[in-house]
Amino acid sequence: MFKSPRFWIGILISVVCLYFAFQGIQFDKLFAALIGINFFWLAIASLLFFASYAPRVFRWQWLFLPLRLRWMNVLHALNIGYFLSNLLPARLGDVVRAYLIGALENVSKARALSTIVVERMSDGLIVVLLLAIFFCSRCR
Repeated sequence: MFKSPRFWIGILISVVCLYFAFQGIQFDKLFAALIGINFFWLAIASLLFFASYAPRVFRWQWLFLPLRLRWMNVLHALNIGYFLSNLLPARLGDVVRAYLIGALENVSKARALSTIVVERMSDGLIVVLLLAIFFCSRCR
């Protein structure tokens, strides 16, 4: 592993990215803020964050019916896709997610991508419906 040029290129890219990520950070203020963390609320928020992934996995599995995809494979692909969507532009993590679930579960990558499109459209529709309900309740 340590002899691989690919490993060292990855380390170099990571160091350069960390250099740019920490530009302009005032570490004394950062550490003061970290000392003031209420760990009870951090634990509650973390549990809720991780618990929110279960319905997402079940929803994505449901979109593949009648195929039965393994829960852990769907979770892995979902996590990697969300992670990359936060790093890469144009939601490329969703494309990677479709590729991963296609490779892990041996389903068509086009079908996987179409389920992601349906998922994103339903998310958008739910947001629009919630906004409509909110604005209608404010009109009264």
